Amino acid sequence: MKTGYAFMDCNVIYGDAKKGTDSHMTILIDENGLIQEIGKASAVTVPTHFQTIDCSGKYVMPGLINAHVHLFADGKPFTLSASEGLLNFAFHHILDTRLGRNMLKRRMKKNALTALHSGNNDA
Repeated sequence: MKTGYAFMDCNVIYGDAKKGTDSHMTILIDENGLIQEIGKASAVTVPTHFQTIDCSGKYVMPGLINAHVHLFADGKPFTLSASEGLLNFAFHHILDTRLGRNMLKRRMKKNALTALHSGNNDA
């Protein structure tokens, strides 16, 4: 049976410079793995069927998924065994042309959309 979780008494880092950090917080995660509620521990009612996890002294923050990406790559591993001269040639004679820039823009757009759609589809 799937269950929800309650992260109890944690410090929440919001990832927003204006918001800062809140302490003594409870985070409820529903049976589908989605955040149901975040609030002061004293103000959040934890459903009886949720599994509680003591997070005293711990910090919870947003996931930093793909915090650093190169949009010209699609995320698949590859090896590059080209000389600097070949790379310079490819840039100056292929990518640094109108056709090359258009190809690169299309590839970057496709990879950016793939990265965006890899998140929560319910949003």
